[in-house]
Amino acid sequence: MSDQPQTPQAPPVPPMPAPAPETAPAPRVGESSEAADREQAVKEHLASFPPVVYVPTTDEAEPAQRHIILHTLQDGRTALFVYSAPDRLRDMYLPDASWVLCDGAQLQKVQEQTPFDLLFLDIDPDLRDEKG
Repeated sequence: MSDQPQTPQAPPVPPMPAPAPETAPAPRVGESSEAADREQAVKEHLASFPPVVYVPTTDEAEPAQRHIILHTLQDGRTALFVYSAPDRLRDMYLPDASWVLCDGAQLQKVQEQTPFDLLFLDIDPDLRDEKG
């Protein structure tokens, strides 16, 4: 044996753990996170949608003969403009426009019978003449 004192060896330094990869929360089973985000956005939008809306129609004297007015946009999509109050319809659409009052179920029937791509609430489609 040697007469020299032995220096105790320090235990080995454990390796640093690898940083965790940055990830998004896992989607619900059977659903992508994009679909979940879209579903949440629709729920939030519908929560702010009025229970009934005023929908512009053609102006036949007999209300049962009137038709919902759809508009074709420049990009070819079809839009339905609806309003949360009669004064908004007069101010934003046309002052003397005929209308029908619809709730969500009735709007769904309109969508099924005459499909549209976009539903605009309280938007001015710029239909008025600015002549005077």
